[in-house]
Amino acid sequence: MVLSKGQIRLVNFTIKLLLILAVGYLLFDRLVKNKDIGLYKENFLASLDSSNIWYLVVAILIMPLNWLLEAKKWQMLL
Repeated sequence: MVLSKGQIRLVNFTIKLLLILAVGYLLFDRLVKNKDIGLYKENFLASLDSSNIWYLVVAILIMPLNWLLEAKKWQMLL
């Protein structure tokens, strides 16, 4: 059975939608239903001591440069 372009697009869309729903449910189940949000927040804040916070700040500051370089790379590839 050969699928038309429209059918292939529908199958791809359906697969993507199912993946998004599955990931959303798993996140909801893990974070909300288990009531572990406070624990995750405490662990995250505890890991951000004064020596590690600079890694996060630097990563956030250079993120736009990374996006610009990635966009340029893909523009050249296309």
